[in-house]
Amino acid sequence: MNIPLPIGSSPYESPSDRIRDFTQSPIQIEIDSAIKQFMQQHGFSGSVMVVQNGQPTFAQAYGEATAGQANEQNTTFRWDSVSKLITTTGILQLYEKNKLNLDDPITKYLPEYKNSPGLGGKPPVTIRSLLTMTSGIADLPPLPGPAEWQNRAPTLKEIMDYVAEQPRKGQGTWSYSNTSFNLLGVIIGKISQPNTTDPASSYSEYIQKNIFDPAGMTSASAPSTLEQDSPSARCHSYDESGNLVEMGSNQYPDYITMRFGAGNLNGSMWDFEKFDAALNTGKLITMKDLDLMQSQRFGGWDPGNHSINGHSFMSKGGAQDGEQSFYMRFPNNTMVYIMANVGPKNQNNPQDHIQFLGAEIAQLLMREEL
Repeated sequence: MNIPLPIGSSPYESPSDRIRDFTQSPIQIEIDSAIKQFMQQHGFSGSVMVVQNGQPTFAQAYGEATAGQANEQNTTFRWDSVSKLITTTGILQLYEKNKLNLDDPITKYLPEYKNSPGLGGKPPVTIRSLLTMTSGIADLPPLPGPAEWQNRAPTLKEIMDYVAEQPRKGQGTWSYSNTSFNLLGVIIGKISQPNTTDPASSYSEYIQKNIFDPAGMTSASAPSTLEQDSPSARCHSYDESGNLVEMGSNQYPDYITMRFGAGNLNGSMWDFEKFDAALNTGKLITMKDLDLMQSQRFGGWDPGNHSINGHSFMSKGGAQDGEQSFYMRFPNNTMVYIMANVGPKNQNNPQDHIQFLGAEIAQLLMREEL
């Protein structure tokens, strides 16, 4: 077992950003053992990062990125719906710069949909209602949509047009929504570059310049097209015999609604550690707005009533075919982040999902009751 992380294996160039060489401690050995046991019993391929008291204390990769290529500490994964927290951060930055108001109707920025049943009308769909997933707009997937979408991914414009024509349902009631974050991504693109004809590229440029660069996330990317959306860890699934196999591109849908603004950001576990640190130290948004983000569940944060040994935590999960992500954060500045380039062996078995592995790791970290 080789838990220590070698100096010089980081993508970061400055000495202060290099991956630190961790000493094998009892807790690191226990975490590694729990992950390997999870691999044997439930299946796993991916990366695990642990931060305690604001410092990384465990970082290790397992399984394969692609056939014959092991996952490594700097392998990049798609962050799935955890990406929504970064889109939320972008919106709050624009709010802090007085570029938008959270209670603005979205048709202020998307006037072409002012008279549509899905995005226009009264009461208005506001930026806040998209952030809190209470707008009542139609969500995709699940499909069906137009028949041609069964054979190709719809464009972002096609998704927006489709949602604009679907009547709203359950306004004011929480309902998980990917399309809400497609729209928020478009709004970021349009506000940051008012004359843009390509809000997807403008969104990507904004995220790079205002979040990735300030946080020092040197291998993270915000792809604006499906062709650019290619993390080094490829999707895997289990065949009928229970063997882990790499999925071909024709085996899972590339619906952009699951990508743009909602689940398309890519990076390594070290990139995510940089984001977590920057977000929680006021480097990206004020601490007041971080509290707003968490208390109002912006981005799908789940504060729930969850605790481990009396330690409450917030979490955000994500999944697409052949991959998963899970982020846990405790008030004592402890963080667990797991990226997997494999789906659960059994979708109906909670213990096969990486949330279960995250809880096991957190139990090791939070042994004592408050």
